[in-house]
Amino acid sequence: MDINVKNLILFTGAGFTKNFGGLLGSEMWSLIFNHPLIQNNQKLRDLLSSVSNYEWAYNIVLNDKGYGDEEKKIVKQVMEDAYKDLDDTLKKWNFNNDNPNSLNIYGLKGDFLTLFAGSGQEQGFIFTLNQDIFMERQHFNYTPLGMSRLFHTPIWDFKREHFKTTPDTEGVKSLQDISSFGNLLYVKLHGSYGWLSSNGENQMVIGGEKLEYIQKEPLLKWYLDILKEAIKQGAKKFVIIGYGFNDSHINDILLEGAKKYGLKFYIINPSSIDDFRAKIEKIFKKEGDFKIFWKALGGYFPHNLTEIFPHDQNQRPTVLFQNIKRAITS
Repeated sequence: MDINVKNLILFTGAGFTKNFGGLLGSEMWSLIFNHPLIQNNQKLRDLLSSVSNYEWAYNIVLNDKGYGDEEKKIVKQVMEDAYKDLDDTLKKWNFNNDNPNSLNIYGLKGDFLTLFAGSGQEQGFIFTLNQDIFMERQHFNYTPLGMSRLFHTPIWDFKREHFKTTPDTEGVKSLQDISSFGNLLYVKLHGSYGWLSSNGENQMVIGGEKLEYIQKEPLLKWYLDILKEAIKQGAKKFVIIGYGFNDSHINDILLEGAKKYGLKFYIINPSSIDDFRAKIEKIFKKEGDFKIFWKALGGYFPHNLTEIFPHDQNQRPTVLFQNIKRAITS
């Protein structure tokens, strides 16, 4: 793969858009559980009552023979409705003083995100597990790599007729030369709300067999290969915002990068360092994995984005941001 990746890479999860009114996993579970179609189906209601991870519940319904076509149809519809509701919430975000999630969007976009852009022959990357379209909306207007742009205003109502089909194998082959795609590429590793695969199914990776699903979808397999290649180029700094480290296939890639290729992690997370460490110790249980991860921790910043980029009239960079910038660029 012929790419020259900038040494600074951004990686985001659900906690990133939480700063703008997005939902974490437990909140998505609630949204799904409360849906009338779930409440009116005792079998699905019982499942959601016993499984608090909505992705696992979704995976069970689609793959367990104990659930029929009607249940599968319902969970697919409910999942699409949930992401529609999420999008309706995110599209209303603004950065005025009346918004409790207000922040300095110009500082975030102009001072922070530009740090990840490449220059010359070098390309920068923002990898995300998020499946919402907040970054395609609002003041960001990013277009995911290999997909066509969403033409809309930030408050535009995104409907099913606006969904886009991902490229097939031949289409992905035609995208291999990414040198013309700009100096900051946005890569949605788990697909997106509003994407359809060639068979017409929603193109979002949800459930407990994510890697298997990714390998079947040409665009997503290519995305994952790009992530691996970027890390293998060595000595990269991985700035992580909002990722809960709950995806084993991603964790395996990150650990391999830390062990073999000098990957360093810089975590922006509002939890205390003690709470974060306790969580990581529970996740990386295999012998030596926690030590590998912790040794690769280059910086930890216990703040949310509204603290780093507070909304004020002066819009000056905060000390928190300056400290982060110094750590990740030195």
